[in-house]
Amino acid sequence: VSTSNEGMANFTDIRIVTAGNLRLRFQVGPKHTNTSLFTVKHANMTSVLIYKQPDAAVVAGATLSRMELRLTDDYGSVVSTPHSVSVVLERINSSKLNVTHLLMTDSKAPVASGGMLNLTDLQIQQADTHYRLMFFSAYNFKEARTVSRVFEARHAAVASLNTTQQPDSLESQRQAVAVAGVVFRVSATLYDRFGNIEIG
Repeated sequence: VSTSNEGMANFTDIRIVTAGNLRLRFQVGPKHTNTSLFTVKHANMTSVLIYKQPDAAVVAGATLSRMELRLTDDYGSVVSTPHSVSVVLERINSSKLNVTHLLMTDSKAPVASGGMLNLTDLQIQQADTHYRLMFFSAYNFKEARTVSRVFEARHAAVASLNTTQQPDSLESQRQAVAVAGVVFRVSATLYDRFGNIEIG
């Protein structure tokens, strides 16, 4: 701040990091004055933040609960310009990390409008553990990304029952037999409509 002999104060190093409609207030003792209202625009988008995470456990084939993303600048202000957001599904306990082909969605390239994005149509049909979602967006050749917490997809309701181990067969007669008084094994497996085996 510099003050001239004419009683004028000149501010040459003011920096505001909060976007919005603002005014400045100058006060000396009991006297004060305000500037007119002016707008501070957000800086370039640098961060993708998850404000609502997926549930820790989801059901295969069911829509994931609504997820909310926000795109912000370096100072935490939500950006107002639209940005495309890419979604990647990862399975971190697998040798093949990227399993996006297992993610079902109608929004192949969702766009964050006004810095906010609500995802309401994501679903996973293959039951497994250690899933996570990665979101990324780019601006001026710079990429911002974030990952969700790890979650699991559990099997859906039982839809079919298949015999998976038949009684022993006599090789010569090629037919299944059981001998009276002798223990033998047979097993059946429960599946949901996506082919996931019911566990537990």
